[in-house]
Amino acid sequence: MSRDQKMWKAWADVLRQAMMTRLVCEVTKSVTEISHETGTEKPASSLQSQKFWNACIRGEGSYGTLSKAGFDLSFVPNAAGKVDAVTFRLNAGWQAILQRVLDRNK
Repeated sequence: MSRDQKMWKAWADVLRQAMMTRLVCEVTKSVTEISHETGTEKPASSLQSQKFWNACIRGEGSYGTLSKAGFDLSFVPNAAGKVDAVTFRLNAGWQAILQRVLDRNK
């Protein structure tokens, strides 16, 4: 696993834990926030690329870090075809865990 992949994995784990703590199954982050929080060395142009995020969604090769961490991703490109923000949604397995927590807290 590359240094960048390790950084993304660590960030994804922290994000998922924060979502579980806040009891939310979805959060949207700007590409700027993602870049800053992950500490990635990828250029902004790469993080604004639909190709990059589509590869993450499909979990292709080294881009599977986020899907393996339990996220379903979505984004809406801007008028220029660039990605400004990405929505991270807990996958079905993590949503089931979150639902059990919510049920216990009733």
